[in-house]
Amino acid sequence: MPPEEWFALTEEDCRNLCKTALRNPPRTFVPATLEQKNLLRSDLAQGLLHGLGFGDIGGLTSDEAEILLAVSEERRWTAERKYHQIIQKEENDIRPATPGQLRWIRQLIGERHLRPLSDDTLLKISTLSAKRLIWRGEMNRRNTT
Repeated sequence: MPPEEWFALTEEDCRNLCKTALRNPPRTFVPATLEQKNLLRSDLAQGLLHGLGFGDIGGLTSDEAEILLAVSEERRWTAERKYHQIIQKEENDIRPATPGQLRWIRQLIGERHLRPLSDDTLLKISTLSAKRLIWRGEMNRRNTT
């Protein structure tokens, strides 16, 4: 079922759809794409997705991510900030990490303040994810000194 149809469902329809979905064999769903995850992280950081945690994003399916992105799209219109400010922030957040951020992350990994990450993984992370990794590494550095 396309995510845009979820808004028209009654509570009973949602329950029936969930029961049907639970009868599907495990691991038959398409995982969320990296682009979807980055958009969700940006929307979550901007406060557009209440009740969702950064740790929840990793296990989402593509359809679940589309539903959450539709919800955050609706909330953009009711946010206190102007729409173009939210879009600009999102574009900045999902841009690839800068070379300076990647150097800083590698340095924190070398100092063992962050867990090792492959170069392939590092090249795929977004600016927002890089900021979060750097913050976590700096907090780890403070706690060990």
